[in-house]
Amino acid sequence: MQNRHYALALGIALMSVFGSFFAEFVFQQSGQAIQAYLGAIVTSQFSLLFIAMLAVWYWGPKSQILGDYKALLFIAVVARILLFPIAPYTSNDVERYLFDGYIASIGLDPYTISHNDIRLADAIGQWAPPIEHAKYATLYPPLALGLFTAAAYFGPELAQVAWKIFIILASLASLYISICILKKMGKLQHISLVALSPILILESGVGVHVDAFSTLFIALALWALVTYKKQTVESPKYLLYSGIFIGLGTLTKLLPIVLLAPLVVGLSKSSFKQAFYLSFAALSTVILGYGLSFALGLTPIGSIGVFFEKFRFGSPYFYWLEQQLSLPRLALITSLILFVGFSIICLMTWSKSKTVLDQKSIIAIQVALCLPLFFSPVVYSWYLAPLALLVALSPNLPLLVWLGLMPLTYEVLGKWACCHEWSPAIWPLSLIAIGLSLSFAYLFFQKQETPLDNSTKALLT
Repeated sequence: MQNRHYALALGIALMSVFGSFFAEFVFQQSGQAIQAYLGAIVTSQFSLLFIAMLAVWYWGPKSQILGDYKALLFIAVVARILLFPIAPYTSNDVERYLFDGYIASIGLDPYTISHNDIRLADAIGQWAPPIEHAKYATLYPPLALGLFTAAAYFGPELAQVAWKIFIILASLASLYISICILKKMGKLQHISLVALSPILILESGVGVHVDAFSTLFIALALWALVTYKKQTVESPKYLLYSGIFIGLGTLTKLLPIVLLAPLVVGLSKSSFKQAFYLSFAALSTVILGYGLSFALGLTPIGSIGVFFEKFRFGSPYFYWLEQQLSLPRLALITSLILFVGFSIICLMTWSKSKTVLDQKSIIAIQVALCLPLFFSPVVYSWYLAPLALLVALSPNLPLLVWLGLMPLTYEVLGKWACCHEWSPAIWPLSLIAIGLSLSFAYLFFQKQETPLDNSTKALLT
């Protein structure tokens, strides 16, 4: 019976990925009536795949033998490759990425030149960048821009194909590295949380977001740390590798830099030299990346300030705070929360973690990645891709609830596709806030700790 449920859940997971062909068809229709259903279709697709993932996790093998997961891994790889021909229907970010890359490829600075610059008038018809972002310069870090430029060199007709290949390869590489990490840590029973994660599959294969690369670099950084931990003879090279990968992740998206807080504190508890190796490698990589960018005549800051000032989406706690406070007070309160939060993370890591990447340090890493997103004015579903990777290292209820509810914000796609009207509803934010609050309260008021990391059934009881 258990094997039958497991096979059925795998089949449902694959069929939900196949649903992208139907969603793409709806997106490409010219009639407004059918396009209005796109939001409901996308949220249903994410939810179905998420439920199938949990079912596979519950009914799947619990062994540490990789061969027992052949069917699951086959479905995971097929699901990622299957999405190659799908045109993006959840976001138009790829058009922005590639036009930013085109601007850099012709020797201009996309950090200071917006898409509506008169010098780009002839190219707009070929590249078709999003109209709603035309007046903003880019905000992506230097390595991300380098990747966009590499894809843009293939020209307007093939650039999207090249970028799709880049992203799918990054997604497959993240899956492989994650398997290596889980195997080394003896946690292969959680492999489905990465292999069938809707955010890792659909945000890469459909949304083709650059976050696939930052997730890959975080996975590589953790792999290097796990490998360092397993060494019989202490060797600093894996700490240097980990720091370099954290730096490369930061040069792709800024979020990975927060990993340094719990990791450096955890390492310094046993050896300041180890902490120095990791932090030196990470910061040197970031400085080198930005320095090279400046040397090439770029100013890699762009419109990031405007982004945080003007844009709002998907962040229930920030939304609530903004209703209560003026902007200056909001900036002060959120800064204070982040400072106190990271201080607590560091203290927790110092006092409770016995070694790098033990259970306590993994939780500290998860919290470090969550905090900036909790209080960011903008949180899109794909921003959670690194958390979808980390949840497999230590499954816990709040993270799973957030990963499961966040794609509900895609309800906005219906009006956007049919009427070009961007009007996000409040109910997804309310559900996310309620779900997270209840899950945190459940953990807080538990009389004794539930060992989620040792028993997948604990999640569902």
